[in-house]
Amino acid sequence: MSAVSTIHGRGSGRPPSVDLRHRFTASLSRCLALGAGLVLAAQVDAGETFDLRGPLPDRIEAIDVVLIEGQSPTVMLLPSKPAAPPTRRRLHGNQENLLAAGEDLEFEGDCTAVKLTDRVATRLRIQAAGTGRCRVGLALVRHEDSLDILSGTELRVQGRNLALEAVTLTDRHGRQATVYVAPAEPAGPLDHVVRLAPMAREVDLRDVVAMTVALRPGSPVGELEAVTLDRTGANSRPSPRTGFWVWDYREAMADPDSMIATCRGHGCERLLLQMPGGSESDELWSRYVQTLDRFRSAGIEAYALDGYPDAIFQPQRLAAKIERLLSLMNDNRLAGIQLDIEPYVLEGFAAGPDGYRRYLNSIRVLKNAVAGRTSLSIVMPFWFASTMAEGRAVAFSVMDVADEVAVMSYRTDLDELQAIADDVLRYGDVIGVPVWLAVETRALPVERHVRLDRVESPRLATAYLDREGKRLVLAPPSASSSGEWFRVLHRTTVRPERVTFSGRTRALVEGAVRRLFARLRNPSLAGMLIHDLTGFRMLAPQE
Repeated sequence: MSAVSTIHGRGSGRPPSVDLRHRFTASLSRCLALGAGLVLAAQVDAGETFDLRGPLPDRIEAIDVVLIEGQSPTVMLLPSKPAAPPTRRRLHGNQENLLAAGEDLEFEGDCTAVKLTDRVATRLRIQAAGTGRCRVGLALVRHEDSLDILSGTELRVQGRNLALEAVTLTDRHGRQATVYVAPAEPAGPLDHVVRLAPMAREVDLRDVVAMTVALRPGSPVGELEAVTLDRTGANSRPSPRTGFWVWDYREAMADPDSMIATCRGHGCERLLLQMPGGSESDELWSRYVQTLDRFRSAGIEAYALDGYPDAIFQPQRLAAKIERLLSLMNDNRLAGIQLDIEPYVLEGFAAGPDGYRRYLNSIRVLKNAVAGRTSLSIVMPFWFASTMAEGRAVAFSVMDVADEVAVMSYRTDLDELQAIADDVLRYGDVIGVPVWLAVETRALPVERHVRLDRVESPRLATAYLDREGKRLVLAPPSASSSGEWFRVLHRTTVRPERVTFSGRTRALVEGAVRRLFARLRNPSLAGMLIHDLTGFRMLAPQE
């Protein structure tokens, strides 16, 4: 992961805005850089120099430079080059037999096993060698590819003359999960369903590398005929809904009926309203609660909205705001609280494991503060599904705690939006956590990205890092340079029209949402959140 230093390029523009409505743009660069199909060729001025602030890692293998119009540039110094994404063979829950997907076979205990394959099926013949238990393991790695079974919700284990005791899955990260089966008759027909939900919370179902089947003592000879991935509940998805983020609580308190009218006029069923500051008066907080009540009485789900990056250092301060709100709504009138923390905008957040550890711990603290009195919703970027911390994808760790999540899936191309939200939706399907996606309607600036990798010869370098002067120079070093050398790997530009519906029409946004709902069949899809009510109102109604 990267050590992030905020820097000022010479001749740079205005400092970044602190307006909460636009805070996410500080992290949007990372979101967009990780999105497929969003980049075009870009130019960065030769010889451009950036002054670094803060401590530098002892070893820097790669550098990312992000330049956003109207904001100070950002440099991410990476102690190691980002690992290539793992290669995965995906099973879609279409009855494919995992026994056929596996290769190397191992067994231990009082048994032997052999793999049999014919034109019809692949099965394992297991023969007892004693009276003890038997464990049969099957490697699911093929040409270094792991097996992605996240698209299923259960494993169906079938055989004859076998008594199943447990099924264990092992993932690429060395984690294991075991589901034990209640005792049955020692031997006979075997047809047992293993739910994947508890296993998904222990291993990454996208990266399964081995499966072990444990058998109780049974008949002298039996066969494991199939272990298939099934998907239940695929047709039980509730109708997805839409909602709006509302950041200006004073405007909402002054004219809640106008917001209700916009919501109703566009089929909206949820409004999420930014909470007042902790130092605001009791009178203002009471008016805020009355506004939420007004939303609720109009038949709209009312969510309180809050969060800020520094909450990872003192989550108790945010917990105190939550407690204050819930004490004012003591009859459980609040549909939920949504928290948008975005800690990755903090300088040096990802320099080591401590940043994500603090983030995940803060969510657990805030979950305890809610204490089941209302629903806790967490906003997160889509790339948390590919970011690992504490041996788990960050997105999955968040979903293990939250009652629901909202994914910042800002895209105008529905194929791209679906692709970047896929893993979160599939995980939500398995563990039963609702997932909201999101679209953007606010105007966004053009972003430029430069990626540099370390080289060991100045002859190969097109940039260099001057540690003593604490600066990065995008120019070839001199022959006598003693700095650290880097080569520009690629330059890209993120165009706002790929990310936001700003400048389009409300009808176009609503049409895109309807089409997405029609194509996505995930039971976990709860709906679409629109960022935000103000931006949506600024769009023309139609062409």
